[in-house]
Amino acid sequence: MSDVGIQLIYWDRVLEAGFWILVTLFFYHLARRIQQALDGSPLANPVLLASAPIIGLLWGADIWVGDYQQGGQALIWLLGPATVGLAVPLYRNFSRVRAALIPMAISLVVGSAVAVLSAVLIGDAMGASVETIRSLAPKSVTTPIAMGIADAIGGYP
Repeated sequence: MSDVGIQLIYWDRVLEAGFWILVTLFFYHLARRIQQALDGSPLANPVLLASAPIIGLLWGADIWVGDYQQGGQALIWLLGPATVGLAVPLYRNFSRVRAALIPMAISLVVGSAVAVLSAVLIGDAMGASVETIRSLAPKSVTTPIAMGIADAIGGYP
């Protein structure tokens, strides 16, 4: 294949990835507006509301989810720095964190155990595959960390 052909394929993939990022951001923005119109109701979860039309688009247009994920890779990469950014407010409020360290630690350990156990038991009760159950186990931690854990324990990142 010529260099021009390779460049055209490359730019086609870049534009397709950019398109899916824009679609995702559009539906997420729309979902946030809906949630705000409903006074922040947790039933109007923007991730859930945005996912439904995106899934409908992919299914209706017979687009493989891997093509959609090509665009999502850039957003997933940005989750790492965003997670590190969570350390700033923690650092600024370190005296408060230290004052509540024991109750916070107990709550975190119990909450984490319940989250993992409930995900695994519900997945098993619904007949999920071992790989899916391994992917569900770390669902309650921040996404970049959950993806690393899922990959390390043999799940789908």
